[in-house]
Amino acid sequence: MKYAPILIPTLCRYQHLKKCIDSLKKNSWARFTDVYIALDYPPSEKYMDGYNKIIQYLETDDFSVFNKFCVIKRDHNVGSLKNSLMLHDYILEKYDRFIRTDDDCEFSPNFLEYMDKCLDMFENDPTVMGVTGYAYPVKWKIEDECNVFKNNAIFPMWGTGFWKDKYYKLKNEITNGYIRNAFFKNKIKRSNMTDARYLDAITEGVSENEARLTGKFSDVACGCYIQLTKQYIITPELSKVRNLGFDGSGEYCQNTLNSISKSDASTYDYRLQEIDAENGFIPVVDYKDSAKENRLILNRFDKRNESTIKKAIVKSWVIRVAHYIGVR
Repeated sequence: MKYAPILIPTLCRYQHLKKCIDSLKKNSWARFTDVYIALDYPPSEKYMDGYNKIIQYLETDDFSVFNKFCVIKRDHNVGSLKNSLMLHDYILEKYDRFIRTDDDCEFSPNFLEYMDKCLDMFENDPTVMGVTGYAYPVKWKIEDECNVFKNNAIFPMWGTGFWKDKYYKLKNEITNGYIRNAFFKNKIKRSNMTDARYLDAITEGVSENEARLTGKFSDVACGCYIQLTKQYIITPELSKVRNLGFDGSGEYCQNTLNSISKSDASTYDYRLQEIDAENGFIPVVDYKDSAKENRLILNRFDKRNESTIKKAIVKSWVIRVAHYIGVR
């Protein structure tokens, strides 16, 4: 068994980071796990208070429960994405796998055991690009006796593990324009994708603002990629991660705290999501491919307005025609 290090980029969200690390301390496999914190430098004065609290916390708290606990401090601001990617590259000089998470995630007591066991089980499966500890709060189609399945409905990055070779393949293809090329070659079919990722993929060529996450190594881009290539991410039936970042404090997640309906992905109160409370984990894998059914299930939660999709389709064809004329 190999034990993947867990990587946590952070900047100033002291309360989130402390809760994240405290939950990892409760994992029985923490003693096998190396933890790496990448602390970015504040871009302005308004971030200094939280940054200084994190400095004090990292210097004074007890992290001896982990196999190793390392802190990398940036001497200037590099930004959240670069901070993460630099940490990935640094770790992959030493390890052949890793688990990445944002600093606003809270974990089940068996999260690390689940991740290490699934990373071991699926390392040589060419159809599997990663393992996630997060499962959306929907009733997935999965066999009754199983607790893990191969999923290509979505690619959450909230506690997600990668192997070195597959990580670089995924990252290189995405950042070298895989989704953009698929867009201009008209290889993106709604029938093979969730509406959310379909909309993301067909807007790749529409505008830089709409396409900002599909050409970068992001959960949006990875979700598009596995749906286009018919590959998978391993997912637990019951989530082992609770995301506390839908409070307006992060860079990408919206604020859902004041939402009224709380019935879909854009309004759901993720702080209240049930996560696995068991201390140990024995994976029982559902190898039946229910990808199509699970995409439809997720569509009902991660909704997209039909008129928005139709407008994007029309706009995308205008862009394709203009591109084709320009190439000719």
